[in-house]
Amino acid sequence: MARLYCRPRRRLEENGAEPRRPGTPFQIRGANTGNPHGPGFPTLYRETTIMSSPHNGRAPTSIPIRRQKIPSGWNRSRRAFVQTALATAALPGWGPLASAARGGVAHSNRSANGPDVLLERVEKIHADGRWNGRPSIFFWKNHYWIFFRSGSEHLSSDGRISLLKSTANQPRQWQLTEALDTPGDDAEVHMLVTPARLFAYVVRCDAASQRGDPIDTQVSVSDDGHHWSPPQPCYDPTFSWWKPVAHRGRYYVAADIMRGDRRVELLQSTDGIRWQPVSTILQGAFTETSLLFLPDDSLLAFTRQGRLSISKPPYTTWESSPINGLGGPAAALVGDTVLVAGRTSSESFPDDQPGTTRTGIFRLDREQKRLRWVTHMPLIWGRDVSYPDFHVLDKRRALIACYDGQGYQRGAAKQADLLLATLRLV
Repeated sequence: MARLYCRPRRRLEENGAEPRRPGTPFQIRGANTGNPHGPGFPTLYRETTIMSSPHNGRAPTSIPIRRQKIPSGWNRSRRAFVQTALATAALPGWGPLASAARGGVAHSNRSANGPDVLLERVEKIHADGRWNGRPSIFFWKNHYWIFFRSGSEHLSSDGRISLLKSTANQPRQWQLTEALDTPGDDAEVHMLVTPARLFAYVVRCDAASQRGDPIDTQVSVSDDGHHWSPPQPCYDPTFSWWKPVAHRGRYYVAADIMRGDRRVELLQSTDGIRWQPVSTILQGAFTETSLLFLPDDSLLAFTRQGRLSISKPPYTTWESSPINGLGGPAAALVGDTVLVAGRTSSESFPDDQPGTTRTGIFRLDREQKRLRWVTHMPLIWGRDVSYPDFHVLDKRRALIACYDGQGYQRGAAKQADLLLATLRLV
């Protein structure tokens, strides 16, 4: 079984590689293991070298991939979790989730009943010294698009939504523009893609508050991805959106409220503007719930605090099971394999990368209702990381976008950079 392994090197020039010029991409290079999939597919790698960002001046780092432990504290909102998880990322005490109330048990063994994952290519596609993170990636009108939040730090009043747009039909040669900027901190954006229009759901936060509490979710609409309608509130202003999806002519989203009667609701819409409640997915202090429809119309919901919830049409009742907790979860169906990614800790699946937080990639064992760890993304800092998003390319491949950043410190400017990887099931 081939596995990603990053070999340390002091300087590229000392190993016969061409010196990197400023602005060249962060990417994985390595020894060719052959291409069993025929022409037209990227080459698979067994040993790789990670090219570090020209902004930090560090030499390429080395990381053997092993298993990770899930940090405690996932029962907090993503805003409150900033203070405890990111500020103490290098400190001990990130124990496993040992109880159902905190997300079940971290399963460290791989299953032989599912495919492995190879990272064919990893690039640092955007690094400008600012905090850039929480990307949303998709293909639309012959281009790949990545919308993301950019600010001076993880939680700051200057947060805005920026856009990277690729060259035609390839996730390469990205051009940067500013897309949206509303009053307050644009904490993150969740994109809904239709053939004719884009819907941008911007979650705004109160950066001046101690917890960075959400203010509301607002929606803007665009026919070209560059010119946007004035933002308008969505549904109840106290709810926070997470990764809307389209299914059989309707749009669905999991929206959570972290005040008063805390819960995660399933909402549906026919126009992307007016939303109606369908059911309550979870009751309690839950947040960040990623939805995934299966071919049989079953609906899976992966919640940050370690819950897998399953429903069938008309999606009014839910069955919930404990799983690994993942910060900022994303889910995708690649062929018949369900992949889930999100923020984890290196204590459960140790490696030699810096820091203690990781963007882990897992495979769902549907029979056992467990997440099986597969691999994780290479990184430079390993402190403020993750919030991935998938874009499925075909039945074997997908793109995954995420970020890797310096450790969080309230009131201090920190850098976070955007990463993009192509993964293949083998």
